[in-house]
Amino acid sequence: MGTHRSMEVVDCIRPGEVTVVVGDTWDELVPSNSPVVVEFWADWCGPCRMVHREIAEIVKEYAGRISCLMVNADEDIEVAEKYGINVVSVVLLFKNGEKRDSITELLKLNVRIRSRMEWSRVENIGTGAFAKIYLATPRTPNIEFPPLMAVKSAMPIHSSMLHQEKQILIDLSGCPQIIHCYGDDTSIENGEAIYNGFLELSPNGNLSNRIAKSLVSETDVRRYTRLILRGLHCIHKKGYVHCDIKPDNILIFPTQGGKTDVKITDFGLTKRVGCVEKNIILGAPMYLSPELIALNDLNPGCDIWALGCIVAEMVTGRTAWKCDTDAEARSLLYRIGFSEKLPEIPSELSEKGKDFLGKCWQRDCSKRWTAEMLLSHPFVAEENSYKSFKSVADERVLEPPKSALSVHNWSSSRDSLFCASRVVVGDLL
Repeated sequence: MGTHRSMEVVDCIRPGEVTVVVGDTWDELVPSNSPVVVEFWADWCGPCRMVHREIAEIVKEYAGRISCLMVNADEDIEVAEKYGINVVSVVLLFKNGEKRDSITELLKLNVRIRSRMEWSRVENIGTGAFAKIYLATPRTPNIEFPPLMAVKSAMPIHSSMLHQEKQILIDLSGCPQIIHCYGDDTSIENGEAIYNGFLELSPNGNLSNRIAKSLVSETDVRRYTRLILRGLHCIHKKGYVHCDIKPDNILIFPTQGGKTDVKITDFGLTKRVGCVEKNIILGAPMYLSPELIALNDLNPGCDIWALGCIVAEMVTGRTAWKCDTDAEARSLLYRIGFSEKLPEIPSELSEKGKDFLGKCWQRDCSKRWTAEMLLSHPFVAEENSYKSFKSVADERVLEPPKSALSVHNWSSSRDSLFCASRVVVGDLL
């Protein structure tokens, strides 16, 4: 489906070719006596409201020398397009008013792929609200990248979400229960800039695929739950809430021991604890917690409630709540957020399993157990469950899939219309 070349800067920094600059003034960013092409430029200081005016001025003055532009808002995209400049990244250049004044910091934030990798799209394996997912393979052998990866691609207007997801994955790197990010780049396709994020690929599909095949034994339910909890513990310890925990976002990997391992993926909706847009709910309705719907209270317990829904689904093969249509989704949101009802605890579960779900499904989130607490619950704290993170990582097969034929399609027949959707709370009342 096409060959692409990474446009990242690391391997391109050579005198007379490309300048990567960070400074207090635009004169520092684009020196008047410099003959070089500026591919990436950014200003890390000053009030945000001043930046758009200055970007417009500098683009107009230096349009003939700027080949690619990294900007921080939709207004700047319009200015760049007016002068025929490719926008290769859309990122937030300001963080809590903190000035970033070193090239090292710029590269740390915006450059991950360390070589000019040529790669090809193989086939589409999934579609999300803001991006499409493809199989990707390097055109030539490269020790830094596996023979097959998942590439998440989006138009510049949506690329800020993928940039954010990449930064979160970098922040969570080192946790074996979190999907690995190999880096990112930007390609020009049909005259348009496309942002691409390269992710670890699962040859076994996701937990939704597994549930669709057959009911999951309680032994495997316990093991999967334990591994998901380890991932959630890492996420919550870093101050994040995943916001979209569901079977589709739990990937399954083979291990050397013949068992399977799981990793959490899709951090597109992930937020910092307490950071929620007013009157907006993010996620799939059947996995949302009461406090998120009723109070917009975003806390780690939201992920724990969703985990309980996954456990019940693994046991019964059905979602904890029935939700097949828009009307059912709105009714369900009201029931979860504004009634006292709870999902039904499966009778098939052992007493320990039922008690575990009771700890996950506390309507009062202050009484809901945390991931750290649940890791010591008898339902998951058995069968040598006290392995260290390192020992779990050692158990995994490190060799990734080599053929597209061995990869599950990421699209799921269970995908809800509300997957990664935004629902206005006022519409429910």
